[in-house]
Order: sequence, then C-alpha cells, then structure tokens
Amino acid sequence: MIGTVILNRLTSPQPLYHIENWAKDYGVEEVYGIPADRLNDERVARSFDAISAHGDEVYMEMALNLITKFGIDRSSVLYDITSIYLEGEHDESKIITFGYSRDKRPNKEQINIGLNLTLQGGIPIYHRILSGNASDKTTVEENMNSLRKVLPPSDVVVIGDRAMMTRPNIAKLKEK
Repeated sequence: MIGTVILNRLTSPQPLYHIENWAKDYGVEEVYGIPADRLNDERVARSFDAISAHGDEVYMEMALNLITKFGIDRSSVLYDITSIYLEGEHDESKIITFGYSRDKRPNKEQINIGLNLTLQGGIPIYHRILSGNASDKTTVEENMNSLRKVLPPSDVVVIGDRAMMTRPNIAKLKEK
C-alpha cells in the first residue's frame, strides 16, 4: 500500500482522494496485484497512521540507502530553518503560532522546518517540524543529537548560519 503511494508521488502526485483514479490509469492492479478500489483515501490514510510512529526511521533509512548507493559524500551537512505561513484558524495547534517570518508575513501564523541536506547533491537527510516561534539558536543541540542517530560516527561538518552559532551552542557542540 505505502509503496504504491510512493509511486504516485514519483509519477503523478495526487491528493489522497484521487489515488484510486491514478491507480486505474497507471495499471497498479496489473503490475502489483492491488485493485484500484483498495487505494481509496481512507484506506491509504489508515496505512499512514499505522506507520506514522516509524516515519522518521523509515525516512532516514531511505536517505542513508540513497546516499550509500550513489556514493554521496556525507561528511558535510547543511542545516537551516525555514518558515511556512498558514492561512485560517489554528487555535487547537501547539506548534502553529506567530514567530519570526522568513516569508515576510509577520501577520500570519506559521510553522518552522529544520532541514539537514548533504552538501553534495542536496539530499535531505533529516528534518523536523518546529514551532512557529522556534528560534534558530534553540534547535542546534537537538538537531545534532538527531543527526548522530542517522549518520554513523565520523567526522561530519554541519554547516549552519550565524544565527545558530552562539557561544553556548558552540560550547555544547565542542563538549559532545
């Protein structure tokens, strides 16, 4: 099920409620033996729910396999944060909030995304969804701890912008 959704994303990304039609057009039943009507949006969403607790592990494993298979240099990693502003009401959310807007939309609530990419090839290795008011400098230590789980122990240079390089962050990183 999840494999077919990945194929959909690669060939013709569709909203979940259109995947059934995509499956008919792309011969999913003929090739994979999965009837198109089994790829309805509710069933696909339940599959995502079932694996959601393991999403980071699956993503990181896929990234590492890609990096290894194609010989991508993982000794230099770029880390940065971007914001995405949102429309509408989000009163129930703990992470959608006002913060420093990299989109120049200070009047909109937002989330932040911390993203790590290989310098060579720009392959995403690890990402985190952060609160809309998360400061760059408060994310460095946790990001480094997460990267340690993804990348085998080695000499990895993580390149960040100057907002991240505070004296306390440098001291913590040097200590570890």
